[in-house]
Amino acid sequence: MKINSNITAYLTNNAYSMNETRMSKATAKLSSGYKLNTSGDDPANFAIAAKMRAMIKGLDKVKTNTTTGMSVIQTAEAAMSDTEAMLQRMNELSVQAANGTMALSDRNAIQEEIDQLLEEIDRIAATTEFNGMKLLDGTFNDRGYTNVDSITVMDYSEKTRPGHYTIALDFDGSEYSAKVSTAALQPGFGSTKTLFGSASPYVTTQTLMGSDGTFNDYITIRGTSGSELRLKLESAKLYTGTSVVTLADGTEHSNSKSITFNNRFMPGTYYLKDLGVEIKEGKPVVNSTDVTKQLFGESIEITEDETAKTIKITGSNGAEIMLPRDAFIDDNELAKGATIEIKRAPKENYAPQLDLDLTGLGSMRLQVGTEEGEVINASIPRMTAEDMGIAALDLTTEDSATKAIDRVKGAIDYVNAARAKMGAYENRLENTEGFIDAYNEDITASLSRIQDTDMAEMMIEYTNKQVLSQAGITMLAQANEAPQQALQLLQ
Repeated sequence: MKINSNITAYLTNNAYSMNETRMSKATAKLSSGYKLNTSGDDPANFAIAAKMRAMIKGLDKVKTNTTTGMSVIQTAEAAMSDTEAMLQRMNELSVQAANGTMALSDRNAIQEEIDQLLEEIDRIAATTEFNGMKLLDGTFNDRGYTNVDSITVMDYSEKTRPGHYTIALDFDGSEYSAKVSTAALQPGFGSTKTLFGSASPYVTTQTLMGSDGTFNDYITIRGTSGSELRLKLESAKLYTGTSVVTLADGTEHSNSKSITFNNRFMPGTYYLKDLGVEIKEGKPVVNSTDVTKQLFGESIEITEDETAKTIKITGSNGAEIMLPRDAFIDDNELAKGATIEIKRAPKENYAPQLDLDLTGLGSMRLQVGTEEGEVINASIPRMTAEDMGIAALDLTTEDSATKAIDRVKGAIDYVNAARAKMGAYENRLENTEGFIDAYNEDITASLSRIQDTDMAEMMIEYTNKQVLSQAGITMLAQANEAPQQALQLLQ
């Protein structure tokens, strides 16, 4: 029997202290609802739970990003819808103007409406925006560059892999073709086959008048891999012209003689009488302004060189042609059946090897995941009249109105393709939103299993520790009374 060291009390107190610590943790878990309040509760699961909490917070923002992205796409698509409605109206007007019963005044009235519709299409393309960002002016179109100043990459499909490529863009005077370049590829550059899945992809061309009066070639190259590339070639910079004038007597006059013209002319065959020029009182004058407008613009200037016996016609759009005086018969009548045939051929310095740099950049990046690279790239094409191929659309003659029908239909196809792309983006974002909701639900459930307190189980433990705590206090009191018994030996 000892009074200096109460070992029983020490043991009881240690047991009581450990029980109090456990009960304190149980109290914290019950009051907070978390079974992981400190890293000491379970270091491994605590780290896992922290990552999951960060992911859940990120998913909340990802859902916001997704819904905002859907709003952007819907805004762009709504503007395209308005553009398509105007194109449908332009199609109606083109069909109407192509009818032979229409008088010149009727076509002029139609042309005024066409001009207003074209201006409105360009205005929508320039002003449609979301959060201060332009949507239809090409800001969010994928960027691409070439090594030829007069060749512009307009757009390319999503299946076109970004990279550096070299192709041989050939032109035989009437048709284009794209083939694997025979020249040595530069380091880091791929070939046509790498880009399009074929050594000789399918090439289509459309030649259209630009807003400045020039005619440009729009080349679409489609590959078997689903890739598609659209290029714009400024014809006036790429090609020189050759021409032949055939008079009524069968005599031909070529460039080597007195026929010259610049590249504001569309290749084709023209009747001299359609130029709307005749000789009156020894001077050339305009005879039919409605015919000349299509070729020369709003106004023309005619000058005559009596020494060279030539007549020069210059249009306000920059078109220029010089004809021989003998194209006119009896000084006042155009030769019946006299025609001018205009062809184009490549310039000598035109490089058939075309280096392409398709960056894959420029499209709107929508962050739809919590990790780097989890993005959707939304490419929104430019929606101007020039991009649709309907700039400077002319319906003032029956022939031009007939040609305008196909041009307007091509523009409708262009807008429909863009709207289909917007619809695909919107559907994809809707699916992404649904996935985010389900993913967030699963991650939250997993986090709950790791960090949330099972209240029933913890209440049992708390009650057990509470009873032990009370028992410990009682036993500690009994242990403290044991040394008192030693005093009885000293009496």
